[in-house]
Amino acid sequence: MNSCLANSAFVGDRRSLRLTVMTLLALFAVATAAACSSRIPSLEARAVALDRQIMCPICDGQTLDESRSGLAGQMREVIREKLAAGESEEQIRAYFSDPGRYGVFVLASPPASGFNLALWVLPPVAAAAAAGTLYLIMWGKRRRAAAEAAPVEAERDLSQYLERVDRDLGLKGLVEPGASGVSARREERG
Repeated sequence: MNSCLANSAFVGDRRSLRLTVMTLLALFAVATAAACSSRIPSLEARAVALDRQIMCPICDGQTLDESRSGLAGQMREVIREKLAAGESEEQIRAYFSDPGRYGVFVLASPPASGFNLALWVLPPVAAAAAAGTLYLIMWGKRRRAAAEAAPVEAERDLSQYLERVDRDLGLKGLVEPGASGVSARREERG
């Protein structure tokens, strides 16, 4: 009887082990399927991404996914038809940005080539030029302020020194009150 109980416990452990392994395999299969399906975007996800990249030609600053105009709705339908027919996102963007249709200005971010290159390069260059100009203005103001302050400090230091020299030499009575030592000596010589 003792061996019978041990044998039934072993069988129970085997069943739970088999159930655990099957559950883990099922979870692994579901996770793998979810990961694979997230790598391949659906047609609707690709269409929504294109709706965000193409501007509505009659709306001010709205992409197709933001616009509720009839033309935007028609353009969204064309995108879905072309994706279902197997066209790539680049081909669809080229279709709408063709000069015979809407031109490159229908793209939310125009390509960085030709005249559009200036639209990509000009803002950072203008910001850098403005920052450089502001730096030069501030640097010039500091320099002028330092240059204006330096003679006042130097003259004050010099006048105190000359007054002390005059006292030491006994020339204090010869210098007019309020006149600095340098100007008084020039007057005496002159």
